[in-house]
Amino acid sequence: MRCFIGFFVPEHARSGVLALQKRLQRLPMDAKFVEPENLHVSLSFIGEADDSAVAEIEAKLQGVAAGCSRFRAVADTMKLIPNESRVRVIALDVRDASGELGGLFEGIMHDIGGDAKPPHLTLCRVRDVSDARTVSEKARRMKFDAIEFDVGEVVLVKSELGRDGPAYSVVKSFELK
Repeated sequence: MRCFIGFFVPEHARSGVLALQKRLQRLPMDAKFVEPENLHVSLSFIGEADDSAVAEIEAKLQGVAAGCSRFRAVADTMKLIPNESRVRVIALDVRDASGELGGLFEGIMHDIGGDAKPPHLTLCRVRDVSDARTVSEKARRMKFDAIEFDVGEVVLVKSELGRDGPAYSVVKSFELK
């Protein structure tokens, strides 16, 4: 199965993300915006894993989660991936004041691995940009209120690709202490 590790944005925090996505839709680009129910913070993309690998990931993720406390996530900075001149993804950097998110991320990287980028919340995947400079400038300068929410669990998520985009289902969730 194709899977990743992260945590979902709770429903009460989605309104800020959706308002930001609506503003981004006005930029001169063709993009696929992440659906409200799929909004999540990525910690590690595992990719394809068979049943035995999934069992091992679950065991290791349980240990990592047990060593991390709950925290308050803050998304307040726009990120253009891979860079401003070649935008393929528009996301928000995610951080916390307590340092728990960093510890969770480092624990996952050390114990499980995968393709990891710093914690981020993807807003859209850009298919085509008619004016990269305008998109970069306007996205970078876009002002918005910080999106904050409490994180009490980390999840292993199955991602099934379909015609309309990915469908996510939680394989297993692990509570933070």
